[in-house]
Amino acid sequence: MKRLRQLAALGPAFLALLGGLSPAAAQPLLTGYWADWTAADLPPESIDMTRFDIINFSFGIPTPSFDVTFNSAQSTVLLQRLVAAALKAKTGTRVVLSIGGWISSQYFSAAVATDASRLTFARNIYKVIQLYKVDGVDMDWEYPGSAGSGNPFTPSDADNFQIFLKTLRQVLGTSAIITVTVSHEPWDGASGQPITDVSITASAIDAILIMN
Repeated sequence: MKRLRQLAALGPAFLALLGGLSPAAAQPLLTGYWADWTAADLPPESIDMTRFDIINFSFGIPTPSFDVTFNSAQSTVLLQRLVAAALKAKTGTRVVLSIGGWISSQYFSAAVATDASRLTFARNIYKVIQLYKVDGVDMDWEYPGSAGSGNPFTPSDADNFQIFLKTLRQVLGTSAIITVTVSHEPWDGASGQPITDVSITASAIDAILIMN
């Protein structure tokens, strides 16, 4: 149980929006975060893949040039080991790269601000997905329209992020998994209140992960 708690430390609810991840739409999925800094206690090869539909590798980090980097070179080695372990298990477990997180969301607002930046960011995410052979990406921006841990933000973040997700789907195609990690309410809009229309997001992504 200790290892299971390590892997699913956030205790999230993960809900499929479309049919691509589950035999029936809107079914819960069992997922967990596996962070590169936990490798000494929980090597990827020791994870019981039968317990998980999706494992999110934490974290890819957005850069000022709208690229994606990692904590260290060792992080990418661990990501490759996680992908290999999931394939070896033959359980159908998918590995998704989670981008952002609490301390690495400072460049999201700029990355989704314009058509040009959105396309650059999406194309760079595609390159990372192809390079490390992951099944998709989880966008963990904490948070659009608010500072989170002190990050830059604008009133247009929520609208821009939805447009970005549409662009990301166009760039990645229909086979890649796209998920978003959210709080218990939609993102803050221009009014400072949670937005009420998330239809663009719903049409672009496969599932949402609700933090608690």
